[in-house]
Amino acid sequence: MATTRFKRGFELMQPAIDYRVSGLGSLGGGSTPPVAGRNDGSRKAGTGLQLLLVEDEAITALALKRLVARLGYGVCGVTATAEDAIRLAGEVLPDIILMDIRLAGEKDGIWAAREIRTRFGIGSIFMTANNDPATRARAEGALPLGFMDKPYSPMTVKTALRTAAEHLGPMTRN
Repeated sequence: MATTRFKRGFELMQPAIDYRVSGLGSLGGGSTPPVAGRNDGSRKAGTGLQLLLVEDEAITALALKRLVARLGYGVCGVTATAEDAIRLAGEVLPDIILMDIRLAGEKDGIWAAREIRTRFGIGSIFMTANNDPATRARAEGALPLGFMDKPYSPMTVKTALRTAAEHLGPMTRN
């Protein structure tokens, strides 16, 4: 019986598609999405910034979600596919996207990051274990805010997010 319970719980984690976080479920109840890049000087870099995590490995996504929360960032959504990343980015308008390059589904994170940057002006930090020159060159075309090689340490994540937040500064997407 314990095996069935474990298996069922694991299956629920597999397609990590559109996990909403912290009451942004419908965006209707008085909750407004953040403005990307908004930093009016009243907050430290990272404080209050909202992140969308795009990672197809559920355990990795959960660990990263916890880590970025400890670093003072909010997570407004987690998803596992490029198509859902684009849809969710348009709905919750995060400040920064942590984007895995290899994703579940037909399209990859580079394609999604390029579409999100074009449609919504939101930049991505790429996360990847595949850092070959061809992939890196393709990723550069999406104008990323940075790169994090997997496996990454908490310090790597902290540095990448702080650098991206400082880069955004007082700019807005529009």
